Amino acid sequence: MLPTAASIGPTTWRITNLADPRDVRIICDGQAFDNWHVIDDSTIEVSLDVDSHDQIVATGSRCTDHGRW
Repeated sequence: MLPTAASIGPTTWRITNLADPRDVRIICDGQAFDNWHVIDDSTIEVSLDVDSHDQIVATGSRCTDHGRW
C-alpha cells in the first residue's frame, strides 16, 4: 500500500541565492501562501504538506541575461 500525504506529513525545503528574500511572494494552488520564513539574507524556508501542489514563487528579481542561468 502506498503512503498517503496525510501519513507522510509535512516537509520543508529552502530556496537560496535570492537577491532579497523579504520580497518573495508565494502562490500555492491559486491562493496567497504564507507558510514560509526568511532564514538569512539570501534564503527562505518553505513548509508544506507532501502532496500535489501548483506553486508560483515570485522573487521580485528580473533576469537580465535571458540565455544563461
